[in-house]
Amino acid sequence: MKTMYWVIGVVVVGICFFVYLLLGDTQKTIPKISLSYFVDEQEIADSVTKRLSQEIANNSFFWIGVEPEKNEQLVIVQKILEKLASEKKFHTIIADQELNLSKEWIEKLHVTEVVTIKDNSKIVGELLAELEKKNEPYMLITAAIYSNSLLVKNQIHQMKELYHIQPMTFSFAYFATSAEDEKNMLFPCVTEDHAGTALWGCTVANKARFTRRKIDPKNTKPWIGLMDLIGENDYMLLMKKNI
Repeated sequence: MKTMYWVIGVVVVGICFFVYLLLGDTQKTIPKISLSYFVDEQEIADSVTKRLSQEIANNSFFWIGVEPEKNEQLVIVQKILEKLASEKKFHTIIADQELNLSKEWIEKLHVTEVVTIKDNSKIVGELLAELEKKNEPYMLITAAIYSNSLLVKNQIHQMKELYHIQPMTFSFAYFATSAEDEKNMLFPCVTEDHAGTALWGCTVANKARFTRRKIDPKNTKPWIGLMDLIGENDYMLLMKKNI
């Protein structure tokens, strides 16, 4: 019986320690756009680029990560890209094949190359390093789990280590505005992290949980969201469109 209690105690302590680590990491994010309401995607793009105008002026290399099959996020990406392109001349815009973008979206985003980032990290890393060396602006559009700075084994982390690239990143996630709404999150907050995405999922979930108590139930604007700094030059955008 004592052995059983000991095993149970170890499991409980392990879970508590895991949750502590996740919560500790979420507390490191710094709000840049507090909980806000937007009339459309253009207003979101305007708010992001205005809030980060100085940072954007000092950068020419960008990664934007979205969630697969969340086309509403792509509309925001399109508007942000248009804002950035008014100041930067992007000759290279790479889209990740894993996003499975339609021909229409490839045209809308002015994509010049489609590559499977996960399987071609060496080729992509060398290309981006060369572009940064020449100071040629580029945009890479991929999955948010590849672009965010929290997951230390993901694609951007590997490329930063191997090729010393220094892009500015925006990583999108679904803003679950209620406990029930969390079922719509693509990357949930779980204790058994088989996919290696739990830290991202828990950071997103805990930020949403902390913030949604402030939501104005009388709001009528279709978009709700926020933006946090999650790394040296990395931003997390939690967005939801009420349809």
